[in-house]
Amino acid sequence: MTEMAERRDALDEEIIKKHIIEKNITNAQRQASGLYYVPKTPGTGDLIQKGDSVRVHYIGKFLDGYKFESSYDNNQPLRTKVGVVGMIVKGMDEGLQLMRKDEVATLILPSNLGYGMYGNGGSIPGRTVIQFEVKVLSVKKN
Repeated sequence: MTEMAERRDALDEEIIKKHIIEKNITNAQRQASGLYYVPKTPGTGDLIQKGDSVRVHYIGKFLDGYKFESSYDNNQPLRTKVGVVGMIVKGMDEGLQLMRKDEVATLILPSNLGYGMYGNGGSIPGRTVIQFEVKVLSVKKN
């Protein structure tokens, strides 16, 4: 890892820790990647695994609460196959593998697990920590 990447990761970690303290989040679980998983409502069944097809509703937000996208807005849940590189951002893909059917959780993503150094070319600037509120609607085991 380059020195610049290490500094970026350290800054993202500071931003996330400050957010967790400010919002009084007491059940955040930090993963080795830097992803924070915050369970809200427990799910049922087995954990989602690579290769499983899922249908989820989500709200993407900046840490200040500003919503940048939501599957609820047009009632179109996201359908994706977990573990397929490039289908969804890395942090959501990793976070889904910590969840079960019917579970609701918040995933807080450092920039390298979100839209990275360059952002999404639109509403999300590069090097931005983001969060997704995710509800797993269905899981098809493969």
